[in-house]
Amino acid sequence: MAGFAGRAKPTVAGPAQRGSAGLVSIVSTQATRGLLDIGLAFFTTMAIVFAQLARRWPPWWLAVAAACWLGSLQKLPLPFFVCVIIVLVRLMSRDDRAGLRTGRNWLIASMILAIAAIVDLAAHSNHKI
Repeated sequence: MAGFAGRAKPTVAGPAQRGSAGLVSIVSTQATRGLLDIGLAFFTTMAIVFAQLARRWPPWWLAVAAACWLGSLQKLPLPFFVCVIIVLVRLMSRDDRAGLRTGRNWLIASMILAIAAIVDLAAHSNHKI
């Protein structure tokens, strides 16, 4: 690295190279753990996006339920808890409360579907929920 920098003597590059080479084993094991959380983050994001789409078109609540279920397949039902928080915040807002009332059948059906899918998953697997 020092040769590429154009210096005659390596100053910091040598020790930094040796130090970073020693950290590769630690970083690679942490990276494989992080790969498990990518799916959970993806389905949580999709649940948030679908909940936003459900503001204008209530049948999107079924996509929220599917994202919650698929997110719970990854590790834990984090997308479902995020959706519960979204619904509670919308219930507290006067403007969003009216929108939830118009699509409440879709909301109730999707929440029941998500809860049933998560409970069924917990009953038939080794997941600890």
